Amino acid sequence: MVAVLIIEDDEAKLRRIRKVVHDVGENRVVIAEAGNCIDAIRWCQFNHCDILILDLQIPLRDDELPDKSGGEAFLQKLVRADSKCCTPSQVVGLTAFEQLREEFRSHFEREGWVIARYEHSSRDWEETVSSAVRRELLVASGSPRRGLLLALHGIRTTAEWHRTIADIAQSENWICPIQKMWYGQFSIFQFLSPFARSAKVYWFRSRYTEILTAYEGRFVAECLPSVVAHSFGTLILGNALLKYKDIRVDSVILCGSILPRDFPWDVLIENGQVQRVLHDVGKNDHWSAICSLIIPGTGSSGRNGFSRSSPYMIQEYHNLSHNDFFDGRQMQKHWFSFLNADHLKTGAGNTARVDWSYGDHPYVTPFTSLAVFILLVSVLVSCAYVCGKVFTIIVEVSVVGMFEAIRTLFQ
Repeated sequence: MVAVLIIEDDEAKLRRIRKVVHDVGENRVVIAEAGNCIDAIRWCQFNHCDILILDLQIPLRDDELPDKSGGEAFLQKLVRADSKCCTPSQVVGLTAFEQLREEFRSHFEREGWVIARYEHSSRDWEETVSSAVRRELLVASGSPRRGLLLALHGIRTTAEWHRTIADIAQSENWICPIQKMWYGQFSIFQFLSPFARSAKVYWFRSRYTEILTAYEGRFVAECLPSVVAHSFGTLILGNALLKYKDIRVDSVILCGSILPRDFPWDVLIENGQVQRVLHDVGKNDHWSAICSLIIPGTGSSGRNGFSRSSPYMIQEYHNLSHNDFFDGRQMQKHWFSFLNADHLKTGAGNTARVDWSYGDHPYVTPFTSLAVFILLVSVLVSCAYVCGKVFTIIVEVSVVGMFEAIRTLFQ
């Protein structure tokens, strides 16, 4: 059974939402309802729901008028560490106001949630709700799935391609828990920091363990998770495999890679940590080449390919740039054909030594990275100084003008 919580204070909208859920789930769903923020939080503290359908404009308390901050207040309470609430697998936000949808869009995308515009005459929102219910019914059905697919995004992105690949994964009978694989927008300052980069490697290891535990036993056969990684996600995956020997994956798909060209995929495959690799190289990917000169431990593999080879690694070259790999049809035809293809397991349990890769330019990047950091800080300080000066001049001119006006008035 799939548990659905609908938070809606308008009875007419509630009936329509309830009907859509019932039409898809029939007798396989259990629906609970709440009309305001406080009642919804109390329900979530003692119950679990798989799908949360939330009107973004709800009353904060009973007998109050709808508040456009009601949905935001509920979500903040829901995800707080001390809330004692179980976080649902999926959240679907609904609102009749386009401005409110735009305001919440980045937050929902950041969490891997979905937001839709509610219109009485439109069925687009109905399809959004139906899709969420169908996806959760597949997960809850207990029927074996092909496998588990993890998606790792790059920096400074809302990773919209996560939603695309999750929808394709559903149609291909894969589980792709994108809501657990968002690590937030990574700033350029964080990217330059070795401590921040290492923190994301540890984050991946904890998520890897958590997800494997949560989805154990839902596949066609006992299998390892597969990973699709882009940009900084490739660096997270690669460093996690080198640092933690207990992390093992089946198929790896890389695009926009910033891993060093001499990254030891061949040894990782020989040792059984990785079964096989598909590397999509973008010949117009200038970012990976620039990154290899600035960030220690990175390389231009996304543009020039890996220099080390293996029978279980495929490298394909495309006339694409850093972010051109996410067309839905191309994902299904190219990536899922690779994922679905039968393959032999490589040597599991070998103990060949894995040398750490220090990047394409190990003697250059420490200095260029520091220089770029100092340059960025200098630019920010200069901008702050100029803005402060301009503000001071504006204030002084305004004050002088005001006193001149008052003096003229009393003359």
